[in-house]
Amino acid sequence: LTYYLLVVVSFTGLSTLLGLTESVDAREIGEKDQAAVIASGKEGDDAINLSPLLRSIRDPANIAVSIDALKYVAKHSNVDKLSDFRIVRRFEYDFRLIGINVIMIHMASPAQEGGTRPLHLIEVYQVRNPVLRSISRVILTCFQSVWPSIESF
Repeated sequence: LTYYLLVVVSFTGLSTLLGLTESVDAREIGEKDQAAVIASGKEGDDAINLSPLLRSIRDPANIAVSIDALKYVAKHSNVDKLSDFRIVRRFEYDFRLIGINVIMIHMASPAQEGGTRPLHLIEVYQVRNPVLRSISRVILTCFQSVWPSIESF
């Protein structure tokens, strides 16, 4: 329900209905080809390189999953090492109506009892519209005042 509320409030659904959403990338990564989150280096090193799949195709310098976001997901998923995550699919969209770019990364953590692998979603937004950027900062500040555990990366 929360997701659908976000689609309505953010106008991403309207952007799509009007044909003003560009699908930049949408791919499923087969189980044998699933990419590690860490491309090179060791956890804790300053020279760690994250997988290029965690970066935007269009704007890799400005739209990317941060190491802090990955650590947050690991902490709340009881995953000891970031290298245990596997990227299973990714999406990237440009919602031109409202001036928002987004990448969505689906990651699987190690198998739990019974062999199931929990799936985690990280979304990274770039708000190009200056009015929406101001509004989103106010909303984030309000949420953080009510729920201090909400982090911004």
